[in-house]
Amino acid sequence: MKHFFIWVSIPVHITVTFARTNQSKTVSLHKDSTIQQLLAQLNIKPDTCLTLINNKPIPLDDNLYDGQNVTILEVTSGG
Repeated sequence: MKHFFIWVSIPVHITVTFARTNQSKTVSLHKDSTIQQLLAQLNIKPDTCLTLINNKPIPLDDNLYDGQNVTILEVTSGG
């Protein structure tokens, strides 16, 4: 008998706070998603903002984990 595996993608729930407006939003991503993928889902260009976790800047290639709180500080506008 052959073994049959079903790969299930477990979602990761991230709370995103936008520093400019002080609004929060919960976002669901795939496990092992990065900050860059989070920004792409939110339609934010990575070069227009800083991403912070616990008030410390984090690189775009850092992985996100379930329950994390990410703050997005927009430093330029699109116009």
